[in-house]
Amino acid sequence: MAELSISEASRLSGKSTQTLYRWIGSGRVSATIDQEGHKRIESSELARVVALRHLTEKPAPGPTARAAPSDSETLKAQIETLERLLQEKDARIEELRADKRELQARLEHIQPSKSAGGLISSWLSARGL
Repeated sequence: MAELSISEASRLSGKSTQTLYRWIGSGRVSATIDQEGHKRIESSELARVVALRHLTEKPAPGPTARAAPSDSETLKAQIETLERLLQEKDARIEELRADKRELQARLEHIQPSKSAGGLISSWLSARGL
């Protein structure tokens, strides 16, 4: 899954970075810390929380109330996140297919006379399994 920086999550959700940090601190949103020590939010987690919050959030009365994102803005952010996840999933599938082809070629090179099933059964029998 795609991990988003707090800035990216803020842009996609229409929420301020302060709100996202507050949600992380309160446990409403789970986050991880990357190698550089920055907090990251899974895009699926952001989509879940923003969709749920949007359904339950009511704007505060008065002229200073910040406008809540419209349904279309929320949906656009979710669509953008899902499209990005699909692209990453497709890239990962292709990486795994390439790895599989490479491993199959190595296996054939190591023992071309044995099939993969034969290798597995010989490995198991050598270990008494």
